[in-house]
Amino acid sequence: MRYQFLGDKSLQLLTPASIKPTVRRRILMHLANYSVQEPDHEAPREVSQQGIAEAVGIRLRHISQYIRPMIKEGLVTERSGLVDGGRQHQKVYFLTDQGRKEASWMQDKEDKIAADKQSLTVYPE
Repeated sequence: MRYQFLGDKSLQLLTPASIKPTVRRRILMHLANYSVQEPDHEAPREVSQQGIAEAVGIRLRHISQYIRPMIKEGLVTERSGLVDGGRQHQKVYFLTDQGRKEASWMQDKEDKIAADKQSLTVYPE
């Protein structure tokens, strides 16, 4: 087991979830916030390539390498649409039903790990 010292003289158990989430996970969790808006004619900027790149902290040129496999797996759908305030169509991305299930599963797992981590914090006497 690996522990990390916290500023308040306590120890925290390091788990895979306490380490920075993968880009794939961050994209799925980000798009989960916008999946209900798929039928709208105008899409929010956050579901464009630029919006996703900014939200998950990667460069715009790397979006495709992360999104393509998720499209092939049936987690994400791509379409062309107007982005809020834009004049040209851009590629926009939304979660499919399967993608929403995976994002929900990830969130549930993250919540459980956070609760477990809270109960495993060790305070010295």
